[in-house]
Amino acid sequence: MGLSLAEQYYLRAVEEYPYDLEEVFRNIDLTLIQDKRHAGALCLLARLYHEELRDFEKADQQFRRALNANPRRAETYEYFIEFLLCMEEADEAELFLRNARQLRGIQKSRLHYWQATIWEIRNRLDLAMSELKLALSKAYQKWPYDFLEGQIERLEKKLDQDKQSLYIWK
Repeated sequence: MGLSLAEQYYLRAVEEYPYDLEEVFRNIDLTLIQDKRHAGALCLLARLYHEELRDFEKADQQFRRALNANPRRAETYEYFIEFLLCMEEADEAELFLRNARQLRGIQKSRLHYWQATIWEIRNRLDLAMSELKLALSKAYQKWPYDFLEGQIERLEKKLDQDKQSLYIWK
């Protein structure tokens, strides 16, 4: 059984991203002509609007279309939650994070990292630190482990600054 034409176009778009954006757009368009509800293409289109074109409204719309097309696609949740956190939409990100926890294929360390980011946005740095430590315990590869260690170090500095500023005001 071969790949559908929509899947072939989609894989070409993924292969070209982010190096040849014109080709990416062309292949996404061809994918969506074949399958207007192709969740992967819609997610990639949302990423283009977010990461390259900085059109946040269109990015939001495309992420939602992608989730509507396939609400079990882990990759869409990953990029959409990161998008919502970039927009500092902590409450909405937390709703989608709850759904993402039920999906297979999402790295548990990422789930805890996103929760830590939500706590940090809410200025609950103690809870953010706890979540980062949980994330670190769930990291089973070098790159997320190193990244999370850096985030813990960054947050420790932030906590120290908060303690110092409290001391100054006393």
